[in-house]
Amino acid sequence: MTKEDVNIFAKRLQSRLSKKGVKLSLSECRETIQSTFTEAPTGDELTCLVNTLTGSVEQEVVTELTTIPTELTVESSSCEKVISTGPVTTEESEGSELVVNGSVALGSTPQQATIKQKIEENFLGEPSPIKEKILTYATEQTFRDTEELNSFLTELRGMELNVLCQVVDNHHRRRTEAFDSVTEIIDKQVEAGLERQKKFQRDYRQQLNQFSSQMQERFRQGGLAQNVV
Repeated sequence: MTKEDVNIFAKRLQSRLSKKGVKLSLSECRETIQSTFTEAPTGDELTCLVNTLTGSVEQEVVTELTTIPTELTVESSSCEKVISTGPVTTEESEGSELVVNGSVALGSTPQQATIKQKIEENFLGEPSPIKEKILTYATEQTFRDTEELNSFLTELRGMELNVLCQVVDNHHRRRTEAFDSVTEIIDKQVEAGLERQKKFQRDYRQQLNQFSSQMQERFRQGGLAQNVV
């Protein structure tokens, strides 16, 4: 992402967090965007990050950490076609993008069983570990219908095996990095929340002790005044 893109998404993040009562500076939002996403985040990814940051920093954090892997979706990279004559240009990379997230027609979306069957048909001679990686990769995508799924698998099948493995591995690596970044942010929020709680308790005890001392002094002075009278 360019510096301008980072600023745009940082402002969006700051605005959404502010509406939910969480105040972060623009520089903190920039750091969060840069550490969480290597590419421009989708609306769903930004919403997931906002929900994560605005969740409870005490009781609910354990639950959130266990659900993040299934809720967090990272936009897949454009799969590059193998071109022996030279490097892939920007236009070619953008043109070879396999999946476009969009509206899904209800009832026509391929289910996991269908995706698995299609992978078996298209990659019949490949080892099981390769097919398992492709299955995991494919089930994380959004397909409007079976035709789009077939097109996706045809693109993958047309790639050299080593390039295909690299594409799938890069996808999983980016998901892991994004999850680790969000986990680190949550840990910092938890630590900051606990520190604020400790400070509040210290200040509260200090104020309570001061109030108690003042009251005891007043009672003592009142008792002396009665003795003088």
